[in-house]
Amino acid sequence: MFGDSIRRTGFWVLDAIRGGEIQKNYIDIKRKMESNQLNEEQLHKLMEYATKTAPFYHDLKPNDFQSFPVITKNDIKSQWDQMHSSVFHGKPVHYIFTKSKYNGKKINRKAIF
Repeated sequence: MFGDSIRRTGFWVLDAIRGGEIQKNYIDIKRKMESNQLNEEQLHKLMEYATKTAPFYHDLKPNDFQSFPVITKNDIKSQWDQMHSSVFHGKPVHYIFTKSKYNGKKINRKAIF
């Protein structure tokens, strides 16, 4: 527990030294998720970005929400390279793990930046 706290603090301190980009993105995503700020224009921009930069979505129409498939955790695991944006190829992937409970069972969640 103490080691996790040190590791977490060290991660954010190192990010701050490097300009704080991870924390800025984390705060932005967290704020939007908590306030349900994702509006139609932002959704369209996200879908357009995905179709341009991620091979998994290349054949889909960015203005047709119905053409986007429902994906599962297994889809993401098995096709990660196809879903990963070409903008980030060759750049480090940052993982943040959180724990929560669902129906009394512990669940580990992972956010990727």
